[in-house]
Amino acid sequence: MRRFTSMCLVLLACGNRPGPGGLEVDVEYSLPGAGGCVRLTALSEGVSKSDDVALGTRPRTGHLFFGVAQGELGREVTLLAGYYEDPCTGPARVSDTEDAVFSANVVTPVSLQLVLPPNGGGQAGGGAAGGGEAGGATAGGAAGGASAGGTTAGGGAAGGTNTAGGGAAGGAVTPALACDGGFIRLMTPMTGTVRDVAIAAPGIVWLASSGSGVHIGRLGADGGFFVPDGGCSDSVYSVWARSEDSAYFGGNNEVIRVPSLAAGCSELVATVHSNVSGLSGFVAANTVELISSHDNGTVGHRFDPSTAGTEVQPLMAARAVASAGRSLVFAVGHGGMMNRARVAMNTGDTGWSTAFTATDNDTVLNDVTLASPSLGWAGGDGDLLYQFDGGTWALSALASPFPGGPGEINGLQVLSDGTLYAVGTSGRIYRSSGGAPFVEVASFAVGQIMRIRGTSQCDLWAVGEDGLVATTNHR
Repeated sequence: MRRFTSMCLVLLACGNRPGPGGLEVDVEYSLPGAGGCVRLTALSEGVSKSDDVALGTRPRTGHLFFGVAQGELGREVTLLAGYYEDPCTGPARVSDTEDAVFSANVVTPVSLQLVLPPNGGGQAGGGAAGGGEAGGATAGGAAGGASAGGTTAGGGAAGGTNTAGGGAAGGAVTPALACDGGFIRLMTPMTGTVRDVAIAAPGIVWLASSGSGVHIGRLGADGGFFVPDGGCSDSVYSVWARSEDSAYFGGNNEVIRVPSLAAGCSELVATVHSNVSGLSGFVAANTVELISSHDNGTVGHRFDPSTAGTEVQPLMAARAVASAGRSLVFAVGHGGMMNRARVAMNTGDTGWSTAFTATDNDTVLNDVTLASPSLGWAGGDGDLLYQFDGGTWALSALASPFPGGPGEINGLQVLSDGTLYAVGTSGRIYRSSGGAPFVEVASFAVGQIMRIRGTSQCDLWAVGEDGLVATTNHR
């Protein structure tokens, strides 16, 4: 099975492969050295669309697969592949071209080759690859890093956005990648800030977004993107997946329900307290209890189908909520007159108590994650990284990936083996294994990554600005 992500040069919505009428482009490469990037450009009737794939630590021999949709391109198109030094600028060291024709209702395969001799000599007369139109494609990030076993992980790569609004994702190389060194960017209709992701099953996720573009959507295991019909136009900030077919979203003063793939969005309940920053849910006897965190520090308990519930305010601002079962739920943010980072705890009812308060003023925790009732983490401003041992929260001996600021942790995910991932105010994804210092395992050309969620190293999902959806699940 090909490990494939499409380079949807012009379509707003696309899965992992080109749809009928598109081109499936196989760029076979054999390149010495390290780093560099590959650019694929489509030229037709004065229109130029391009996207870049950073090779990072990928194997130096392999295949990159791209999907190209016709969109505003003419029926006949020239495809130009080029290999460049980092970044993808200047003359190509080696290039190849091929003419192709879009055919209705048929996916047309196209092959190109980039082979550079070991002595580093460039292709005679090799020209530069055509760039995107003004404001067009930007280089995507490259993922690197070592796998947990100590072997070098192949880098995943993501393309940037383009002027047609579709965005473009870098291709995936055929040889197997170490999972968490193989983050690849998937393109969806979401062009704003993707705030949260909830995993319904391996490879199946619900996505919550604010700003422009689509706000609520579901990515299926086949790479297809589903948008519920009707009532889903408002920005949302958090999501909890009940199943592959049903999810709840936190919006501005409301909790939104998508009861099935056949239904649209509907308001479950209007909340009285600002944006819903986090959601966690529990199912018992066909009743769903939703625990929601709110920007003003309120935590809500709501039930579906009754919609009954309560709201309390254990914090001044609540940024996230997580659980290790219904008997142990934490909400994080800040509280008190000095606005100190705080963890609030619930042990099975609707009452909340303070589990921990930091000593520094004007600090905040942005996310919390639990692997079990005896292992959890919370992080936020600069150096703030706290560990839960089953009894107490304490400042971690593990240094934050943003020591001393000015960056901060936006999202955390701890796996059952204790491996911890962190994202924040950069386009980078960090990992700590066995208590070792954080190392960078992926990088994307965005300002912030908002959340990271996952159940294993092979099913991690990171979301953020500019419609970022990146995963180690190569389908």
